[in-house]
Amino acid sequence: MKKTKIPAVMIALLLSLACQAYGQKRDTNHEVYKTACPSEANLTAPDALKFLNDNPPTPVNAICETWAIYVVGDNQYEPGIPKLITLLGFRRPDIQMTWNHLPGSFYPAVEALTEIGNPALPALLTEIETSAVDLWRTNATRAWILIYGIHGKEARGFAALRREAMKSRDDVVKYRLEEAIQGELKRSCVSGPLADNCRQSAADGVDR
Repeated sequence: MKKTKIPAVMIALLLSLACQAYGQKRDTNHEVYKTACPSEANLTAPDALKFLNDNPPTPVNAICETWAIYVVGDNQYEPGIPKLITLLGFRRPDIQMTWNHLPGSFYPAVEALTEIGNPALPALLTEIETSAVDLWRTNATRAWILIYGIHGKEARGFAALRREAMKSRDDVVKYRLEEAIQGELKRSCVSGPLADNCRQSAADGVDR
């Protein structure tokens, strides 16, 4: 049977599209951090949360901090949501051979909150509305949209943010929500039907 050779340019295009898509499986670099943190390799989700509570991130413990965050997220451990919110600005250290292909993968708390899914949405919304730190709001918005994107409903994530902005009577909150919506549209809605739906839902608050 003759094999069909796929041009390299086509492979590159397919990989590029796949990496931009929402709803991907979680980043495959998690086990690398487990291996690099042998002292905490067997953490359970409650143990991981305790580790995070007891050990603020430092350059010395950053690898184990990253691994503990992944453990909380991979186990969808809801009691860890408040702590993960406080770690939205923590950037994981690079380890040779890790993958950087997923949106937000530089920030493990974004991945972890995405893994936990819908139960994390209220805390993420509060962060978007109240945080004074741009990076925290940006990463909270990214996690918010990724959660909706797990089921291919990114547009509904934008619609939900628009509805929150429409009903708020607080000018600062309205501004932060608007900034979150427009920023995430620029990052994730470039072209195509999905992007069109996201932009329309972001404008009128209607689920699509």
